Amino acid sequence: RNDAFVRLVESLWIADVGRRLLAERRRTPTWQHDDVAEHRAIVTALEARDGKRAAALMRAHVESAVRHWSPRSSTPGA
Repeated sequence: RNDAFVRLVESLWIADVGRRLLAERRRTPTWQHDDVAEHRAIVTALEARDGKRAAALMRAHVESAVRHWSPRSSTPGA
C-alpha cells in the first residue's frame, strides 16, 4: 500500500530485462517455486517490521536475479 514503493519496483522491471531473466530462470525446474518462496519471505519480514531481515532477503533476491540474467562466464568452474 505504498505508492512510492510500487512505482520504484515497477520502474526496476524493464520489459527486456524481465524477458531475459525469465528465459534464463526457466532453465531451473524449480524456479517458480523458488521465486515465490523468496517473495513470500520478503513480505513476511516486511509485515513483521524486520527491516534488517527484509533488506538481507531483498539483497539476496536481487543478487540471485542478477546471476540468472548476467552473461555466463566461459571460464570452467566459474
